[in-house]
Amino acid sequence: MPKSGVGLQRGSRVLDSYPPRATSGNNIVANFSASWCGPCRMLAPLFGELSEKYPTLMFLTIDVDDLPELSSSLDIRATPTFFFLKDGQQIDKLVGANKLELLKKIPAALDSVKNNNNNNNNNNNNKPLVPNKLG
Repeated sequence: MPKSGVGLQRGSRVLDSYPPRATSGNNIVANFSASWCGPCRMLAPLFGELSEKYPTLMFLTIDVDDLPELSSSLDIRATPTFFFLKDGQQIDKLVGANKLELLKKIPAALDSVKNNNNNNNNNNNNKPLVPNKLG
């Protein structure tokens, strides 16, 4: 994991450099995990595969021990916890190492992104992510 505690997932590698803030145009799947977490390590290869399968989404791995203030501010109480974000807004969340749910939620999040881009409606009741915390 990079010194920053945030790494851009590309396949089986977590890159040392991380992307800009979660702002307009970024569709993100954020994996809050820990190096000591067995279920996190179990899902890491799948998360890497998904980052290759869905290149239009930005996959981030965030170490909760390296960024305790961010983890606390987002009320991360278990690892892994996955946040699905569109333009910095939370559109979904998954707590726990539920492989089948993760496999369902990523395509659903992608569809949500596509539908929101097509509909461009202003009925947005999504909870905002803590501003500027990921970059």
